[in-house]
Amino acid sequence: MPLTEVDLTKIKLPTHPRVLSGIMQLSDESALNFTELDKLIRVDQGISTSILKMANSSFYARANKITSLPQAISLLGFKMIRSMIVLLTSKSLFETGKYEKFRTYVYKHSLVTAILAKSLAEKMAMPSLEEEAFVAGLLHDIGKVIMNLQDRALFIASMNNALENQISFAESESHLFGYNHTDIGKRVAEIWKLPQIFVQIVSEHENASDIDGDQTTKVLFNIVACANIIAKKLGFGLYLPADASQLEETIRSLGLDRETKRHFAELTRANMEADPFYRFCAGMIA
Repeated sequence: MPLTEVDLTKIKLPTHPRVLSGIMQLSDESALNFTELDKLIRVDQGISTSILKMANSSFYARANKITSLPQAISLLGFKMIRSMIVLLTSKSLFETGKYEKFRTYVYKHSLVTAILAKSLAEKMAMPSLEEEAFVAGLLHDIGKVIMNLQDRALFIASMNNALENQISFAESESHLFGYNHTDIGKRVAEIWKLPQIFVQIVSEHENASDIDGDQTTKVLFNIVACANIIAKKLGFGLYLPADASQLEETIRSLGLDRETKRHFAELTRANMEADPFYRFCAGMIA
């Protein structure tokens, strides 16, 4: 079926798109957006409880117990709270695939990409991009979630075909569906009215190529593209020979220093699974 014929309204999503879109539209730390963020948290008791649990966890432990949402937002920061809400909101999306291949190649891959993207921004001394990179990494493969919801049996067949024949998931999807996860991901991101940079990342992250936009947009795009390939290389995804040259290209585009390149070159799957932030995030959406 051609992508133009896919009726996305018939695909029942466990997460309401307006909630995710509303969260993503809150892009600054104005008093108004703090108020809106507080409102978005309060309408969902589960998220409210999780945010307070997070603020009082050992990972973010502070001397005084956090007992209110305004305290949590003020302490952890607007963007960090927004990132965690997106993580918690996306939990129901990832739960649509309760089988091992989906958990490895979609859920864990997306989470690791998010964490690596955040780490890259941090090591590049770009704190303003850390949370954007985390959220973009988390959502970059949203198209796979939609395809799994659309036709699970065909999506599983597509993954098996990619793994057995050592071809990219996008190529295998195109062969069986007639389009791939970046195609349908772009359409969904546009329907959900996600910020344009996220639309670009969802639709172009498989290509280590230059994109339109200002310098910040280009850096964020390349951070996520780089994290996506590193996640695959660590075993959280399908790493193919062609990915090696794309990884080199994104690293060159980002201008990573020698120490940063060595850090990610020496990173292993075991390192990642033992990383406190990975364990914290995985625990939040387990």
